[in-house]
Amino acid sequence: MNKYYPYVTTADSYEFGNISFVENSDIKSCIDSLEYRFVDSIDAEYNIYKYLEVEQLNSLMTYEQISNLHEDEQNQMKYWKPQTIKEIIFNNWD
Repeated sequence: MNKYYPYVTTADSYEFGNISFVENSDIKSCIDSLEYRFVDSIDAEYNIYKYLEVEQLNSLMTYEQISNLHEDEQNQMKYWKPQTIKEIIFNNWD
């Protein structure tokens, strides 16, 4: 689960910042069907938790996605130089 955005995924190991993400169809089905809210007071589509699959996590960020990030996040990207979505969403930068 991401601390700042409504993204959830599953992993089978974590060691020194290296996360081994895995698919879990049961958890994905549960998240998708229950429509958990990230913040109760906001009623918007982006506010619903979304399960990210391994293929999505391993994909490269697009220019459009990067441009939608907050300036602080863009600065962190310049410093850490992540390549994939998983490196941006699930990291140990702070």
